[in-house]
Amino acid sequence: MPSWLVGSPFSGGWNLVTERPRFVPRVMMITPPQAEWGDPFCRALEAALDGGVDAVSVRLPTASAREVFDFASAARSLVEGAGARLFIHDRLDVALALGVDGLHLAQRSVPVAAARRLMPAATIGYSAHGVEETDLAHASGADFAMVSPVFATTSKPGSTPLGVDAARRLSAAVCVPTLWLGGVSAARLESASSGPGDPPHGVAAIDAFTDTDSAADEARRMRAWLGA
Repeated sequence: MPSWLVGSPFSGGWNLVTERPRFVPRVMMITPPQAEWGDPFCRALEAALDGGVDAVSVRLPTASAREVFDFASAARSLVEGAGARLFIHDRLDVALALGVDGLHLAQRSVPVAAARRLMPAATIGYSAHGVEETDLAHASGADFAMVSPVFATTSKPGSTPLGVDAARRLSAAVCVPTLWLGGVSAARLESASSGPGDPPHGVAAIDAFTDTDSAADEARRMRAWLGA
């Protein structure tokens, strides 16, 4: 296949270095902002992975680079041992130091194009809140756009949720796979009425995976909703 040929939006585009489609998550677990490594988190992580989470993003916005590195290093064996991918949120330096192939960037992060030059084979996601930012994610070389907040969320109490209909229209309007984030839970997805536009390629959640007793079931139901 020629290196310039673009893959389907469900593959996330072709890796121009290896000419293989990059992995794009279907169900991603994002760490709580103040997560601490220990038994409670490990049990929830293992349950979510058992239920079908295929990517885990280490997002610790107030932690130092060393703290993110240590946390991600500890999580890596569990995540990759379950056949899932480890992503690092925002910290390009940590992703490079660990040698992972997953990175998620936000507006405050280094530009996607700059990260792509250093991590040509990695799957790179970008946070987006509308069509303009989602198109920017695609144009700059991101493999998927994280669309948020779809529902009301405790992590961003002052933000106005997009709602399911707007999120569907956004997913249909852009040329890059989308993952929905923001108050996402299995129950909310299941109760979402079908409407105009497309469902997302995947979903991501924080709170839905913090309870060890329900994390596996949440992941299974999310995958079923996606048809994954």
